[in-house]
Amino acid sequence: MRNNEDKYFKVSTFYVASYLLAKGMELVGINREDPQQCIFIFLDIPEREQYLRSFNFGRENNPDVLIDARKLVLSIKKLKEVIYQKRF
Repeated sequence: MRNNEDKYFKVSTFYVASYLLAKGMELVGINREDPQQCIFIFLDIPEREQYLRSFNFGRENNPDVLIDARKLVLSIKKLKEVIYQKRF
């Protein structure tokens, strides 16, 4: 049985969060308790580990790392919107 906390993945790195969002992970919240840092909260999925491994260690032009540039731009815009709005 999974712990309720186990169904979420939290990350504070903006570009990792943008990448995960562009890969299709669902952003479910943002923690702003620390005014110097936002923590992005995603619904965890089994593919998340592979996404992170590809992002951090994938070679240039590896198909697992490549994403549509438009999806990445939209992900960045969405994260900026949720950072600067006072509610999620």
